[in-house]
Amino acid sequence: MHKGLTMYSSDAIPPVHPPVPVKPCPFCGGHAVASSWIEEVEDWEVFAADVCCHDCGAKIESNCKFVDDRDAMVLSVIEAWNKRV
Repeated sequence: MHKGLTMYSSDAIPPVHPPVPVKPCPFCGGHAVASSWIEEVEDWEVFAADVCCHDCGAKIESNCKFVDDRDAMVLSVIEAWNKRV
């Protein structure tokens, strides 16, 4: 179950801007959007974040139950996406 979904996009109403710009998709050049949410895993609430291309569906995702800062989780997944590793 996901709760507290935040889409980091200038298309959102109101717009929500990511901590750093999200580069276009490395595979198709399409528009990529970052998002974050909270998942319930066993007895824990886990922050999760991803970057997904809306054109081809390429995606990178991360989650961690030890992260206190949701923005830090989003930043780490955007940085991984932007590095093209």
